[in-house]
Amino acid sequence: MTNNVPKLRFPEFNCEWDEKYFGDLFSIKNGLNKGKDYFGHGTPILNYMDVNQNVYNSEDNVKGCVEVTPEEIDKYGVNNNDLFLTRTSETSDEIGLTSTYQGNNSETVFSGFILRARPYKLNIIDSLFYAYYLRTSNMRNNIIKYSSITTRALINSSNLSKIKVKLPSIEEQEKIASFLLDIDQKIELLHDKKEEFIEFKHYLLQNLFPQNGKTAPILRFTEYHDEWKIIKLGNIVNIRSGESPKNLLSNNGTIPYFKVDHLNSTSKYLQDTEYYIHPMEKIVPQGSIIFPKRGMSILQNKIRILKQDSYMDTNLMTLTIKPTYNNEFIYYYLTKENLSKIADATSIPQLNNKHINPYKIKLPKIEEQCKIASFLSFVDKKIDLLYQEIEYVEEYKKGLLQKMFI
Repeated sequence: MTNNVPKLRFPEFNCEWDEKYFGDLFSIKNGLNKGKDYFGHGTPILNYMDVNQNVYNSEDNVKGCVEVTPEEIDKYGVNNNDLFLTRTSETSDEIGLTSTYQGNNSETVFSGFILRARPYKLNIIDSLFYAYYLRTSNMRNNIIKYSSITTRALINSSNLSKIKVKLPSIEEQEKIASFLLDIDQKIELLHDKKEEFIEFKHYLLQNLFPQNGKTAPILRFTEYHDEWKIIKLGNIVNIRSGESPKNLLSNNGTIPYFKVDHLNSTSKYLQDTEYYIHPMEKIVPQGSIIFPKRGMSILQNKIRILKQDSYMDTNLMTLTIKPTYNNEFIYYYLTKENLSKIADATSIPQLNNKHINPYKIKLPKIEEQCKIASFLSFVDKKIDLLYQEIEYVEEYKKGLLQKMFI
C-alpha cells in the first residue's frame, strides 16, 4: 500500500489521493479588525473560539456580533463551505485549528484572529473534510512547523499556502466528513445527556435534604414522614488526621497511601494511588469519608469515600461513620453542605476537630438514609457511565482520524 491512500477507507473507493499545495486549493484571507466599541451588536461574526472549539459552525451557533459597513460585509463575508483557521495564539498548540462554516447567512463576517480559506473550486472541495483532516496529528505538526513564534504564535497566509495536503475525490471527502460528523454529533449528545444528569443530581442534593432551617426535605420518598433529628457531626463519626509514614514505598507495600492530589482523579470513590506502604497502627477503614484539611483544595469541596483500608498524608482528614449510620448518606450530605463554609477563613483555609465535632447536621432514620444514598448513587453511576462512554467514543474517533487520513 502506497502512502497516497489511507490505511482505512470505505470499500467503494480505491483511487490514490492527489497531493496539492494548500494555496492551490484555497484563497486565504485575514479577517476583520475593529475597535471594542463596535462589538456586541450588529452583524454576526465568527470568532476565534468558534473555530477553536468547533469543527462545524453555522448561523445557529455564531453568537458574536459586530457593527460593520456593507463594504466590510462584502470584504469579510462568510460563505457556505468556507474553511477557517485560528491565526494567532499564546502557544503553537492552538494555531491553525480548523472549522468549516455550513450555513446560509450571507451577512456573517469573520474575526481578524482567524483566517478564511475559501475553495477555488467548490465541486472538488468539501471544507468539512479539510476541517477534520487539518486537525489530525500529522497535519497539526505541519502547520506548527510553518508557523512563527515571537511574542505570540502565528500562522500567516503565505506560509499556510506552502503546506502540502492530500486531495481525494469529492465523493470520498463527503463520505469521510459525514461519517466523522455523525460521531461528533453522538459525542455532543452524550455530553448533553451527562450535563442533564449532573443538573438533576444538583437538584436532588438541594431538595432531598432539609433547607433553610426546615426539619424535613422538600422532595421525599412517599413512605417517609418523620421529621429529621438535629445531631452534632462529632457524635456519629471518628475523626482521623493523616500522617507521614516512615517507609513510603511504591513497589512492595500492601496498604494504599493517598495524598491530596489523588482527590483530583476521581469524583466519589478514592482507590487509585501509586503509593503503598507496610501496615502500621490505626489504619483508616474502607468506607471512611476523606477530604483535605488545609489549603485551597478545601474550597473545591473535594470529598471522597475510601474504597479500601488506607493511609493518608498529613494534609488529609477522614471521618469514619459509626455503624448505625449510612456512610454514603453522610458523604452526600457533606457534599451538599460544602465543608469549606465551616473552615477557618484565613489566608490558608483549615479544617480540624474543632470544626467537625460541633457541626450540626439533620438525620432521618437509617432506612431513609439508605434510600436517599442508594438513589443518589444510582444517579452517580449513570454520570460515570456517560463519562466512560464519552471517553470511549472520543478514543475511537481519535483512532479513525489517524487511519482515515494520510
